[in-house]
Amino acid sequence: MNVNSESGGVTLRGKSPRFTLWLAFFAFATITMGSAVSVKNSQNEVSSNARWAVFCSAFSFAITGIVTVMHLSPMLSGFIIGTKLEGIITILLAAFWAATVSVVANAATGLAVDSERGMTIVNGNLYYFSWAGFVTSILLVVSYLRGVFGVDVYGEVKNRAARLTLWAGFLACQLVVMGASANLLDKDCSSYDSNTSYCRRTKFGISVGAIGTSFALIVVAMKMLTSVAPMVVESVLALFLCIMNGFVSTDYSISNYCYLRLSIN
Repeated sequence: MNVNSESGGVTLRGKSPRFTLWLAFFAFATITMGSAVSVKNSQNEVSSNARWAVFCSAFSFAITGIVTVMHLSPMLSGFIIGTKLEGIITILLAAFWAATVSVVANAATGLAVDSERGMTIVNGNLYYFSWAGFVTSILLVVSYLRGVFGVDVYGEVKNRAARLTLWAGFLACQLVVMGASANLLDKDCSSYDSNTSYCRRTKFGISVGAIGTSFALIVVAMKMLTSVAPMVVESVLALFLCIMNGFVSTDYSISNYCYLRLSIN
């Protein structure tokens, strides 16, 4: 059992509670790097997005590998566990992987998602493991803040107000709806009449996503700043947004069904 002189935290045999996360991150970076290199080699003209995916995954592979080795060494673990260096590395990797996911998951780049095949994921390893790496990087940041500075992000958010985590999750979902609808509009409606039924449904999805994002952001801000939001306001907004998203789900389902029928015929 060791005590880190800088953070005062207690570690067991030179390993921190984040060792498993670092090991998982190393594995995700390795798989993502291999997939990114494969995509890059398959391109006749290598795109800047492919180069970025390779660079980020290779950089993360090297950094996470070094950090993992340092965790395993009793002599080197004191230089990384709970230090400012570990904090800087976790924040840097989180920023890198946020940018990487935005590139890999974007159908316009064609790295992992093919817009010409109905937004099909054509490279599952690159798509899913880049997301896994991003989630792991966020968990590392949260674990570092909790272990070194005593900042319990989840506990603080949970104690701020009732249903705050639900509204925050709904905010994230509405951002996905708005972003996905905007991507579909840009890809499928750029060369068609914007007044077609499909494009109108897509615009409706963007509108609902934007409205839901705005309302959810207002509720989250009220709960964070005042620890409370009027129950009537929450109830009305929740019912309204539930109905609107129900229309979006129904419209998209009908639109996809019609599209498939036309494709078959």
